[in-house]
Parts: sequence; C-alpha cells; structure tokens
Amino acid sequence: MVASGLALAAEPVGDGFTRGMNRTIGFLGWQLGAAMLALVAWLAARPLPRGALLRRLAFVPGWWCVGLLVVFAGLVGVALLGPAA
Repeated sequence: MVASGLALAAEPVGDGFTRGMNRTIGFLGWQLGAAMLALVAWLAARPLPRGALLRRLAFVPGWWCVGLLVVFAGLVGVALLGPAA
C-alpha cells in the first residue's frame, strides 16, 4: 500500500487527456497487489483460533483495503451528488 502512495509521486507523462495516467495506473496496480496479499492473509488466518493475536493482525491489511474502498466510494459520491462548482 505504501508503494501505491509512492506511485502518485511519479512525474506525469503524456499529452492531453492521458497526461498522468501512468500515476493512476501505477496506484491502482499496487493497490490490486496489496489487496490480493491482504486476501491471502485473511484466508490463511481463518483456521487460527478466535481471539488469537496473530489472527487479528492478519485481518488488518484486509480492513485497510475495505476502508480505502469506503473512503473512495464516499469521495465519488460527494463529487457526484455535491453542488456543482
């Protein structure tokens, strides 16, 4: 997830409409990789006993991904339903 934040710091390339798409694609690519690793950790933690610290820690990356999706959906909703500037 940190690598996706670093992808946003890349210099935009291209002209016109596609300028800066390398930043967006890099961000989404790293987020997809982080989400897949979070899913693997989530599934691997399921057999662990309930309440175990390791089980709770394995769920943290998944909750970060869910939180990011909720924030993103909220921002899109505010942008679409908010007053036009």
